[in-house]
Amino acid sequence: MGKKVLTASIISVSVLIIAGLLLRQSSREEPLVKEMRTIHGTISLQNSREVGVATAIAKGLIGGAGYNTEIRKALPGESPIDSLLSLATDFLITDYSDTLERAGLVLSNPVGDYDEIVWVIREENQLLLKTLNSRLNEIAGSDHIKRIRKDHLKGKYDIGAISRYDKLIRGGAASLGWDWRLLAALIYHESRFHVDAGSGKGAIGLMQIRTQRVSQDSLRDPAVNIAVGTTYLRKLQRLFSPIAADDTECMKFVLAAYNAGEGNILRCIKQARESGVDCSRWKEVASVIPDVRGFRGRETVSYVTNVLDTWADYCRIYPETMP
Repeated sequence: MGKKVLTASIISVSVLIIAGLLLRQSSREEPLVKEMRTIHGTISLQNSREVGVATAIAKGLIGGAGYNTEIRKALPGESPIDSLLSLATDFLITDYSDTLERAGLVLSNPVGDYDEIVWVIREENQLLLKTLNSRLNEIAGSDHIKRIRKDHLKGKYDIGAISRYDKLIRGGAASLGWDWRLLAALIYHESRFHVDAGSGKGAIGLMQIRTQRVSQDSLRDPAVNIAVGTTYLRKLQRLFSPIAADDTECMKFVLAAYNAGEGNILRCIKQARESGVDCSRWKEVASVIPDVRGFRGRETVSYVTNVLDTWADYCRIYPETMP
């Protein structure tokens, strides 16, 4: 699926790594860890899709290695950090932005597309930390991860939600006439569901909005950000609907324009028309993009492909229609 490597797969493979390491600790390491045959882990991530896939893959891998495993989402009101310090769990996978400096704990190297996720481990497991960091660097982006992800995403996992903003996303998608999972896929590629995400060009929030009509503080409100973003998407739909061959093609033009700006995509359509290419279909228009200067056209082509690929993943994981 292009260059996309999802953080969930990296986390999941790491669960297997940590299982073996915990069980092979030397006598100088924590005795409780050395003796146990059940590995206890807690996952607390903003992106619930990553939670479910990581858990499903981890249970399959560790179970196949002959060990019991209990990997769960953090409970409402629970402090996963306190659970780790009290020996109730052996590791925590969490968002880097949610970690605090705490005595007795150490963090792995950040992982993920934006270095947004870390493993939190008790500091006495220094050997584990060094080995984990080394292995994370080795496996990042490997074909092995891609194969594991492909194999384990064939099934349906009870992962609850794509993100904590699903209700808002469904409402925004309804106003567009979109499958809500498509809008979720767009948001994933814009911000990885981080409300505080920003860019050097001034884009803010879940849908990476740039506008002077709404304050920056307001754009960090998920409801406001999605409302502004879907309003712009509706504008793009009205613009490209008369040009596109059908609704599916219109959606692709809209995605491209959301990434590159409508002006750049209109220039590409003009170039396609002048070249005798069918300008009503995205694939044909994309073929002339290398001839259109002034923006990162190849990046836009990849963006459309990646959003559609993630949408396909979401549809496979959530085959039923959500209310």
